Amino acid sequence: MLGIKVRLWTLLLLVVLFIPTMETYTYFAVAYNNDFQLITYSYKSSAGTDNIYPGSKNVELNVNIQYIAEKDAIVSSACLQLPNGFTVSRGASYCSSPYSPNNTVVSSVKRNDVVIFRYRLDVGPNVSPGSYPITMVVHYYKVNGESIPYTETIEGITILVEMYPEINIDVIDWYWSPEAYPGSQNVYLYIILKNVGDSTILQANGIANLQYGTFTPSSIRFRVPTLNKYSTATITLGPISITSAADPSVPYTIELVLDATMSTDDNVVYDSSETKTFTITLTTPSPINLEVLDYGFESVKIVENAVQTRFYVTIINKDFKIVRNIVAYYTILSQGANFVNGTKSAVSIYNQVVNYGDTVTLYSRPINIGMVDRTDIELRLVIFGEDNGAEFWCENRYYFTASIDKPHVNLVVADSYWIDREVYPGSENIRFAVILENYDVVDVRDLVATLEFPSNFYPKIVKLTDIDIPKGSRNMLVFPGISINSNVEAGTYRVRLEVNGIAVVDANTFYKFQNSYTLMVTVSTPPNQTILNVVEYGWLSKKAYVNSIGLRLYAYFMVSTPGFSIQNPMFTVYLPKQMVFQSLTRNSTTIVNGVFSYGQTIYVEVPNIDIIAHDEGVYPIVVRVRGLTTGTQSFWYDGTFSLLLPVYNPRLNVTLVDSGWQNDIVSSTTSGATAYLTLQSLNIDTISSLIIQLEFDGINVRFIDGRNRSITTLAGPINYGSTFTAIFTDIEVNGTHINRIVARVSLIGIIQSYGMYYRVKEDYIVELCMLPVLKVFVIGAIHTQYGGVYAPLLPSARSISINIDLVNIKTYSISWMRPKAYYTPHIIRVNDISGTCLYGSAPSGTCSLVLNVDVEPSARPYNYTIVIEVEYGIQRGNAIAIYSDVLEIPIAIASYNYYKSGVRPTTWYWGIQTPVRVLEGQRNVPLTVIVTNGGPHPVNGVEVELEPIDKNVTMLNRRAVCTPVLNVGGS
Repeated sequence: MLGIKVRLWTLLLLVVLFIPTMETYTYFAVAYNNDFQLITYSYKSSAGTDNIYPGSKNVELNVNIQYIAEKDAIVSSACLQLPNGFTVSRGASYCSSPYSPNNTVVSSVKRNDVVIFRYRLDVGPNVSPGSYPITMVVHYYKVNGESIPYTETIEGITILVEMYPEINIDVIDWYWSPEAYPGSQNVYLYIILKNVGDSTILQANGIANLQYGTFTPSSIRFRVPTLNKYSTATITLGPISITSAADPSVPYTIELVLDATMSTDDNVVYDSSETKTFTITLTTPSPINLEVLDYGFESVKIVENAVQTRFYVTIINKDFKIVRNIVAYYTILSQGANFVNGTKSAVSIYNQVVNYGDTVTLYSRPINIGMVDRTDIELRLVIFGEDNGAEFWCENRYYFTASIDKPHVNLVVADSYWIDREVYPGSENIRFAVILENYDVVDVRDLVATLEFPSNFYPKIVKLTDIDIPKGSRNMLVFPGISINSNVEAGTYRVRLEVNGIAVVDANTFYKFQNSYTLMVTVSTPPNQTILNVVEYGWLSKKAYVNSIGLRLYAYFMVSTPGFSIQNPMFTVYLPKQMVFQSLTRNSTTIVNGVFSYGQTIYVEVPNIDIIAHDEGVYPIVVRVRGLTTGTQSFWYDGTFSLLLPVYNPRLNVTLVDSGWQNDIVSSTTSGATAYLTLQSLNIDTISSLIIQLEFDGINVRFIDGRNRSITTLAGPINYGSTFTAIFTDIEVNGTHINRIVARVSLIGIIQSYGMYYRVKEDYIVELCMLPVLKVFVIGAIHTQYGGVYAPLLPSARSISINIDLVNIKTYSISWMRPKAYYTPHIIRVNDISGTCLYGSAPSGTCSLVLNVDVEPSARPYNYTIVIEVEYGIQRGNAIAIYSDVLEIPIAIASYNYYKSGVRPTTWYWGIQTPVRVLEGQRNVPLTVIVTNGGPHPVNGVEVELEPIDKNVTMLNRRAVCTPVLNVGGS
């Protein structure tokens, strides 16, 4: 059945009256009463402006309304209702008579007539700025024969009270009088101000803040007189003093802080303040034209090392400006010269007036000149000047270069010689004489003469002091106490003579000088013969090896010349670069005390020799023998001998006896394995310590810390025939079906022999065999179940469990097992794998794997194979070895016909439990169908589905669940 609903909608028409804005502060509004409507209203201040402020008086308010009623009316008045703070002006009233647009008073109005009401208001000084609404009440009578008074309230009148105009002053110009320079005093700053605000400034007090440290004072008070709108006034700040450090190129900011009494156009008086900032600059002083006439040093002769001379400059004023004071800053720019106080700068002050055309000479502080050929000086004049009454500071800079001569005195060596006699190697306490002649024009005072001999002369340096050589005179210098080393070879030697002293030119000028000379001295050849021979030498340890340390060298020397003896000989051993003493030197001296005559032997033993050679070979050792020899005359013997000694490559004679794994099972995937190496020493010398390193390839085998090598050490002594075992733990094997591991074994040993030690290294290659396949499990039994009882494996079977009993045929305890991979026919799907085997197996024990599978409905009865690869771990000691076995599981899918269900419908009728009669056209008739299980197996989830054959019968529910389980013979 269809139903129709009708809804009526009412259309609401909204009329919006738009009244445009006409002029400033004139407003239009809509009157909601019946007889009058507000047309316009306006207000003005007493000055005729549109701005109203707190305190404004005699504000003129005009209100225009229109009469819109049909009947004529007589309007008596209209009265205002004012907000707080608003009052009527003196002489005015709250009520106003009506006026016509031509300013005549009216009383009678007709439809559409416009009447005007006029008021004068005062705004209280405490009224806050903002919009204020005013209500007007109109009193009138209607001309209809009745004398009934009417009133109508007019709303929509608003007066805007504005904030006071802020003070607004512009700085339109400024100037200094007189000119302001850095350093000027008592100058005045004139500032021209303009009132650009909307109010008159009745009076203003201000403070001018100038930059502190540049201007003094930095804060100055001033007063601004009455200043009308757009009028200007000039204020004066001063007297002001300016620091000499001020920069004319930098604009300086001045802040004017003003507190003013203001007056609006309608004479409302109020206070206002303003802070105004602007910048000023100073006049750049022009330099004074001071020209240099002459400059230089006071001393007539200026040389290096001159002391206490002054630099002077003579200048002339060629400018019309007056110089009141000069401060001269002298700076020595070059190296090697300083003022007497050790600095590079000095200051001199000249307090005298220099007018146009005047000259003045400026002198610096005393200067010490060093070892330089010239001196560069900068002169900076800071001048306090005056120009037409304006005082100022300015700077002039000048740069000077003065040449410096080399200090020298013409002293000539006239002669030099040994005083005593002919000298030989080993001579002592001899004297050397030098004669000097002064051919210069200066006197030499306090001369110091230094005679420097080459090596093997003692002392190497001999000095004489306090020597004076006046000009045109000579002096003989005698250098005593000289000895010659016995190692000196006979011949001619260069001797350096150096003299330095004070050269005095006059009473005020002196300087230091230094002269150098090269002299030749002769050492004669003493009588000498070869008296020693080497009869035997070698290593005390019989052999020396590369890397040996602590070796001892021995040698026998014999006095082989008759009539000679040697006393306390010194043996100095010089090693080649392949050897070094333990003191990190390559030479060592041994003294053998005693007097050795003809035929006697001298035994020398030199310890602490280390071999640093990398290769074996025969290396020379040089022995130098020196001593006092006595024969027909005494002299120093000095002989050199070369000893050739062999050095061999060391060899470590250690045999690898056995190698393998401590844990008997190691697979291609093992963690924590332990390897052992059994070694035997066949070394004749004793092994003090041994480092054993095992190194893998780092790809399939590593140690547990990620490295591919590990080191173990053995402490000696390890003697000939000793055996020892090295253990390497925490080895990680991670390969794929590898049968063996190749490793490198490195042995590094320290070997001792006769008190000396040497280092040797040998490498070996070992193979560690693996057990890649173990085959621990075999299949013991296979059976299928469903719900814990036997069930055949049929097409379309779901959640069937295949129980596989596995037998551990080894003596190893299995820690865990996991199926690594499986392969099934496409008609079988494995849902889950579980069982006790996942938690391990005891040796010779059994465990089970349970496969939960589904069989596709399209499966044909046949014998199939499921292949499962299982991975399991075996722990032996601290090692865990991982193996895998492949299990082939035969399964058979039975024929569905053999196990087909025997469920058949046995009874059916209309009705529930009891048959009922059904008529044509009857609806919702129940139908009961009884089914019976005549087969050999219970049936789960029995559903009955009916399909009507007669098209006159319609099934509301075609399918119904009969029972979850239908046992054999049940219905």
